[in-house]
Amino acid sequence: MPVAFMMTRGGDTFGRPIYAGNAISTVQSTDPIKVITVRTTGFDPDAAEGGGATVEKIEAAADQGISQFVSRAVTKLDRPELTSASIIVSGGRGLASGENYMKGRCQVKGRRQDGR
Repeated sequence: MPVAFMMTRGGDTFGRPIYAGNAISTVQSTDPIKVITVRTTGFDPDAAEGGGATVEKIEAAADQGISQFVSRAVTKLDRPELTSASIIVSGGRGLASGENYMKGRCQVKGRRQDGR
């Protein structure tokens, strides 16, 4: 089931962005139910002033009973979460080799917790 359609071309045919939005692919979905997303960047920005719409408070819809929570699976790791780590060592092209990564990792391991 295709998602992230940019525009409809009629019925079951859609334009879908590819290559980081630099090209549009035409796709056809024969699924009876289409699941799509709306890209807010696909719309021109609204004027900052002069709008005349009213704001209305509505109540939440009642539970229809057509879905249910099945389970939650959490993977527990021995390593700290990236959001709580004081130092993060990342490999990649800049290090050029696994040997350079290990050198940098050893240097960081020898540092104190406050980063000095």
